[in-house]
Amino acid sequence: MLTDAAISTFRDRGLLRLEQAVPGDLLAKTQAVVRAVMARQGLWRDGAWRLDAVEPKPWPRVSKVPGSKTRFRGAFDELLTPDLMDEVTRLVGDRDLWGSSWYQLLFTPPNAEQWTVPSKFWHTDAPHLASGCCPGVKIFTLPEPTQPGGGATLAVAGSHRLFNPGRFIPSRDVTNRLRNEPCFQDLFRADLPDRERLVGPIGRAANVEMEVVELTGRAGDIWLMDPRLMHAPAPNAGATPRLVVGQMLMPKLVMHQIQERYAPEAAA
Repeated sequence: MLTDAAISTFRDRGLLRLEQAVPGDLLAKTQAVVRAVMARQGLWRDGAWRLDAVEPKPWPRVSKVPGSKTRFRGAFDELLTPDLMDEVTRLVGDRDLWGSSWYQLLFTPPNAEQWTVPSKFWHTDAPHLASGCCPGVKIFTLPEPTQPGGGATLAVAGSHRLFNPGRFIPSRDVTNRLRNEPCFQDLFRADLPDRERLVGPIGRAANVEMEVVELTGRAGDIWLMDPRLMHAPAPNAGATPRLVVGQMLMPKLVMHQIQERYAPEAAA
């Protein structure tokens, strides 16, 4: 069970790492499903990676591998254990959740000779609600270890706490507003040398400490992320692919609010 300190950390930073949170038997089953998917793509055979099936392209032109960002319905349901669902419920304050049967298997092959912090592709996965409440939890489950520089998602801890003025703010507007924040200007500068140094604290905005975090970990670790957090894909300068089972859980009430807000735009 999450401690009060862990819940406070999630609310302050928008990120929480649960180390070795997937039981051993469930981890083995998840790895078997993932490797079966990779085997069908010709990327896993005889207990080893066969990455010659990946067309090499430099970052940021990620290789278009069939199934590299595939949605699965039901394949990873057991990862949402009762304990994990209870913890997500505590974080969002609602048991009536949407999204429990949809997953993405995220695959980043080795695609860079040198690792760096990207200046592009920064975004959020949810708008800021007028209520200021957490709109859900994004879950990153690591079926295989992800080392630093190995393609893990980068997230700016604390960024979810910005721009909550009591009205709805679409995701794209949040990104545009951040370009005016001094501590984010280096993050978005493509010509900045030594961008690797941006991992870690990058300054304060609205009196909140911002920190770029690389979501690495061991097989069986889980990262919980507030979907309002600014984040981006990163290049993989390692020798093995980065694999993550991604899930988004939102209270159904929040999901309906978001759908209603965007419905007029879709109709136009």
